[in-house]
Parts: sequence; C-alpha cells; structure tokens
Amino acid sequence: PALIASLVHWSQLSRVRAAALVNANLGRRDQIEATRRDEVEIRRLNEGLEARVAERTAALQETVSELETFNYSVSHDLRSPLGAILNFAAILSQDYGDRLDSNARDYLQRIAASATSVVSLMDGLLAFSRSGREEIRKTRVDVRKLVEGLRDEQLQVCGPDCCSFQIGELPTAYADPAML
Repeated sequence: PALIASLVHWSQLSRVRAAALVNANLGRRDQIEATRRDEVEIRRLNEGLEARVAERTAALQETVSELETFNYSVSHDLRSPLGAILNFAAILSQDYGDRLDSNARDYLQRIAASATSVVSLMDGLLAFSRSGREEIRKTRVDVRKLVEGLRDEQLQVCGPDCCSFQIGELPTAYADPAML
C-alpha cells in the first residue's frame, strides 16, 4: 500500500507538472505570436518610414537643385552690372582722375573695391553651392590676415574714422579659404 500511495502521489505530481508545462507552453506560444505580430508591425512601419525618408530626400534634393539654379542665375545676372561699375570706375579714374579731388578719387576707389568684394562674395556663393558636389579644398589659412582683410574692406566702405579695430592673436586654421 505504501508503494501504491507513493506511485499515486508521483502520478498526481507528474500530472500537475505536466499541466504547468502545458500552461507555460501556451503562455510562450502567446508571447511568440505577439512577438511575430510586433515584428510584422515593425516591418510595416519601417517600410512606411523608408518611403517617407525617400520622399523627403527627393524633395530636399529638388529644393537644393532649385537653390543652386537660383544662386547661379543671380550670380551671373549680377556680374554684368558689377562689371560695368568696375569698368566705369576705371574709365573715370583713368580719363578724369587728374581732374578729381582726393575725396572723389577715394570714392571711386571705394566703389571699385566694393564691387570687387561683391564679385568675390558671389564667387564664394557659387563655390558654396557646388560644395555638395565638389570636394572641399582645405589649406592652411592665416586667420589674422583674413580678419585684417575684412577690416580693410570695412574701412574702405565707411572710411578710416568710422570705427577702430583691435585684432589679437589668432590661430592658423586648416580650411577652405573660399568657404571662410
């Protein structure tokens, strides 16, 4: 009788354990199915996200292309009048320079310097617009000379008495000078 009682006990215990394993397996199956549904949903969302990224990338590329075209057009449209300004300033200086007082000659020089500066700015804009397609050409740049050049341009525009500059020590940079 003790052996039978022990076997009955083990049998009942085995049934309880088997039922627990069945329940655990059912829970795992539900988790696996939920994971599969989640994976399908994630794939669907990723595909939608990739489609939106592709659309926005195409729109951005179109906008960049339009801006490059606009930049190119404006730069070239402005070259002609700036060239005329430079040419007329040179003609005035050559043909009438001896009849002009020092203030008038200074104004002509400022006009020419400003027009030349605008041409340089346009060249920089064109280089910048192409920078996405071309490699940036980095070289050592003396930042102090760059700042001094900007100071000199400003003084030419507004005159030597308009403001004062104090330029301290500046490091050398490794960059594309046109981009700076």
